[in-house]
Amino acid sequence: MNSINIPQALGISLLGMGIVFLMLAVLWGVVALIGATMKRPTPVPAAAGAALAASSAEKAAKAPAFPRDSVDTYDVPDEVAAMLMAIVADASDIPAEELAFKSIKEIKA
Repeated sequence: MNSINIPQALGISLLGMGIVFLMLAVLWGVVALIGATMKRPTPVPAAAGAALAASSAEKAAKAPAFPRDSVDTYDVPDEVAAMLMAIVADASDIPAEELAFKSIKEIKA
């Protein structure tokens, strides 16, 4: 049977850890090199940012307000209904003013 003694085991362990740390250092260098070569995004000039904000404000003003009274909540509290509408709007990445809810009903198991 081929056995190794404690100094050989320590040597193998240190060699393995050294290889792992060396590869981590190489990986860090590659990531740093890629990060340095990537193009940084240019900041939006203040005039363009103001124009963009104005256009989105115009869109929001033109969007028809959804009549909240037309949502049938079936004994669901208004706070819960509003929370569910916000969750659906956030999860679907659709602005809340573009969604139309017909009814919200609790399903009891």
